[in-house]
Amino acid sequence: MVQPVTVRPYEGKYQLVAGERRLRAVQLLGLEELPAYVLNIDNDEDMMELSIIENIHRENLNPIDIANGYKRLIDECDLTQEQVARKVGKDRATVTNFLRLLKLPKRIQKSAQNGDISMGHARALLGTDNAETQLDIWNKIIKQNLSVRQVEKAVRSAQKPDDRKAKLEKPRSPYIEDAENRLQMQLATKVKLKPKTKGGVIEIEYYGDDDLERLLSIMHE
Repeated sequence: MVQPVTVRPYEGKYQLVAGERRLRAVQLLGLEELPAYVLNIDNDEDMMELSIIENIHRENLNPIDIANGYKRLIDECDLTQEQVARKVGKDRATVTNFLRLLKLPKRIQKSAQNGDISMGHARALLGTDNAETQLDIWNKIIKQNLSVRQVEKAVRSAQKPDDRKAKLEKPRSPYIEDAENRLQMQLATKVKLKPKTKGGVIEIEYYGDDDLERLLSIMHE
């Protein structure tokens, strides 16, 4: 037993919070006792929250299962992204990036759960909002074993305007593209720069009230 199970007092007995597989292993061995952490949890809401957090911290979880765990904490435990980040020991941008994976088509999510594609591949696919494009590039990842860098390039290529439109538009400045990339890295979300004759417009995407608050807090630093 590398780590004790976690239980709580419940109706004169103990209720398991975390460690189901460890408990089953002990039962199969015919043992009558096992080490346990006993937590004083008074209500089912706290019990559910702790159980979800314990599950998220399992080492063999895939990125989609982690994202679903974060979503359960938000939906079922009524937590904000900021609160989730504090409880799981991650920064808010990390929680937001995991949650964004749930916007991918179900086939791609299943592929990430099975380990067919990595977290890096999944995040790169979020560079486009078009589900058809995402699925097309995902198929190439599976068939051609594309690297994350190749996926990022494929996403950028898929977003380029057609030739007729390209003739009407001025070529984008490398400086603008670099600035876009730096802003996207810093803000952990999609950013679009639209230069004008004097100045320009910055478009920043957000994915809910919590994500908007996260962006506002970054801008106030």
